[in-house]
Amino acid sequence: GILVPALAMSVEEYQLAKHMRPPLPPSTSLSNKQLLSPMPGVLLGFAVREGDVVELDQELCTVEAMKMQNVLRSTRKGGVVTKLCVGVGDTVRPEDVLIEFD
Repeated sequence: GILVPALAMSVEEYQLAKHMRPPLPPSTSLSNKQLLSPMPGVLLGFAVREGDVVELDQELCTVEAMKMQNVLRSTRKGGVVTKLCVGVGDTVRPEDVLIEFD
């Protein structure tokens, strides 16, 4: 057998989805040298430290928004964490820089 990715939605959801902009890739910047917060919330913690080499899809940090914990993962391989830009417990806004990479 084969696996086929599928998305189930109602007729109403499908009609509305046709008018929505495609989502931006999560937690990325144009230069791919920064991890940006995709939502407002509170930074709960980092899973990396300065100097760590980052692998693709590695857990980087967790942001709590609306009582849900959202794990932010890397979208690149081989970058080095150069700076953790916010502190644990800090409130973040969408597009705030959370981590910088080399």
